[in-house]
Amino acid sequence: MRRRLPHTLDVAIVLVASSILPVYALVLAGGTRVGLGAAEHVALVGAAAVAAGIAAGLLGVTAERQGDARSAAIGGAFAVMCALLLVNGAGTPGFIVPADDLAGATLAGALTLPVGGVAMVLASHPALRGPRYVGMVLVATIGALALIAALLVRNLGDPGAMPAPDPLGPVGIASVAVGLLCFALLATRSASTYLMTRRRRDLSVAAGLVWLGCAQVATGRYVPGETGFWIVDIAILSGIAMVCVPVALDLASATPSRPLGGDLKAAELVHRQESYLGAQVRSLMARLVEKDLSTEEHTRRVAVLAVQVGERLGLGAADLRTLATAGLLHDIGKLRVPDRILKKPDKLTDAEYELIRRHPVWGDELLGELDGFSASLRQAVRQHHERLDGTGYPDKVDAPDISVFSRIVAVADVFDALTSPRVYRDAWPAARALAEIARCVGTEYDAEAFTALQQVVADGVVPVAAVPVPERGARMDELPGHYLPPSAALAATDDGTAA
Repeated sequence: MRRRLPHTLDVAIVLVASSILPVYALVLAGGTRVGLGAAEHVALVGAAAVAAGIAAGLLGVTAERQGDARSAAIGGAFAVMCALLLVNGAGTPGFIVPADDLAGATLAGALTLPVGGVAMVLASHPALRGPRYVGMVLVATIGALALIAALLVRNLGDPGAMPAPDPLGPVGIASVAVGLLCFALLATRSASTYLMTRRRRDLSVAAGLVWLGCAQVATGRYVPGETGFWIVDIAILSGIAMVCVPVALDLASATPSRPLGGDLKAAELVHRQESYLGAQVRSLMARLVEKDLSTEEHTRRVAVLAVQVGERLGLGAADLRTLATAGLLHDIGKLRVPDRILKKPDKLTDAEYELIRRHPVWGDELLGELDGFSASLRQAVRQHHERLDGTGYPDKVDAPDISVFSRIVAVADVFDALTSPRVYRDAWPAARALAEIARCVGTEYDAEAFTALQQVVADGVVPVAAVPVPERGARMDELPGHYLPPSAALAATDDGTAA
């Protein structure tokens, strides 16, 4: 059931695709000559510094407003990059320092990316969440800026005193390796976040970090007369803009910025589906609320539980997104069930029960009529009542044909049904519900999915229904809220009431 390799391939595809343009430009035209000079270099570096400075300012304001050390640290990382870029620009030969001196500008340029990469990795650490370390982060940022100011003064006063490291020497190779490692880590996190959220701004961050990594590799390998030198400058400017603008927009709008930290939990996709799962999912959930609030609440709990199980099973970001959406929409076919049946407080007739058992098919058909829903998602919606031994519905398929997503949604669905209050019984304790599901593992429910469910329940972070218990009396498999196969231990008695 584990799908780590597809996730790795998905992330690799995002990163490789993001690197095509800068790598192709360097390979194709890096060694050609171009007639650009000091003014153009200063303009490009200055623009990158302005972009980093604006982001640092926005993040600083956000950190003060929200009391968040992580925002302050990310802002500090951009402030450090801004300062180094200013040193690099000020040290451009022919601008302030003599035209025949390349050391100052190259030194600042060599420091910008590795120092910025290390700063962003440190800034994304989870320990920096909250107000506890805001003061420490601000002091560290001020100290770093003071050191850079000293570098600027030293460089302008005596340009030859601080020679640039040889790109092929030990120091140069070490700085490139450190910077590349940092950007690779950050880009991998961002690509994984994008695969989960599908937000363009998260993709922008991933691509920007890849561009900075490409610039890191190429820094110092071209002279100002070569096109590659200017491609590196453009990659730095573009990369900083592609990273800092989305991060600043997230944090300025009081939205946690996830791509740098890579710590987005799949449950957040469910809680904030408006932002992460798109307008169609939001619209369908709004229609479900209008149709039957209890069903909508049930689907949210199932979705949260399903992605927690999926995380335990090691599913990748794209799979977790599919699972979150499948959990939210697994009962969407009930939109086609007449209200007189869906909300009927009395016993359902056999004909009504057979009609309501059609909701997996209707859900699949409804999603098929809309754009943007994958075949695996539709399969999970259609199969969430199928069982491994072929006793489920609507198609009575057995184990080989039941998808990973269907198996996970099935155990989450049943667990929530058993632990939620119904008209015929109180909510079951989690231990009793797990024991009932365990009785059917291997015949109806997947063993790996059930083991992961047990672990999630043991962690104590399980969504719980908070619905008052109405009057008793209906049969379990005839209730509009949820339906279980006859193998459930709540089989009906002869008089049609719950056992």
